[in-house]
Amino acid sequence: MTHSAQIEYEMKSVKNSIRPFMKNTYEKGTAYTLAMAVVCLMVYINPSLARSAEYSSSSLCRGCHTDIYKQHSESMHEKSFTNPVFQSQYFNELLPQIEREPDLRIEAEACTACHSPIAYLKLRKHITSKEQVNPRMSGVTCDICHTITGYTGKRHGNGNFISKPSDIKLGPFKTNPCNFCG
Repeated sequence: MTHSAQIEYEMKSVKNSIRPFMKNTYEKGTAYTLAMAVVCLMVYINPSLARSAEYSSSSLCRGCHTDIYKQHSESMHEKSFTNPVFQSQYFNELLPQIEREPDLRIEAEACTACHSPIAYLKLRKHITSKEQVNPRMSGVTCDICHTITGYTGKRHGNGNFISKPSDIKLGPFKTNPCNFCG
């Protein structure tokens, strides 16, 4: 079982054990807060639970962040890789030009770093086919933004963010988190 799956399982177990005592929305909110506190305590006691080897799908966030998940799932961030304009420009225009102009490879990497950051981080190069991208992890997922710890270079932009999988989520940022993307 992956660390993410283990945390999700523990979270559901805590919620299910509390659910019979919930009578109204206020109590449900309190129960979810308590469940999160228990999971955080578990991670504090056993830090290895926080060392996930994989990024989580945005659907994992839906359990606690229903409204935010719904908003995100309909956003351009979520659809940044599957957007027909991006797909056409990237696959039909940019990739064929790389054969003639190898310097465009850097531009392609910057495109995929922002439009499908998890695939880019796994491959460590630009995407050459749609099949290289897991449909559940395409686009800008909740997890990629909430695991950004900084950026490389003098300024942030063009996907030069630093991120690695973790069950510990970061944010919100004091500045616009999209500033990491450019």
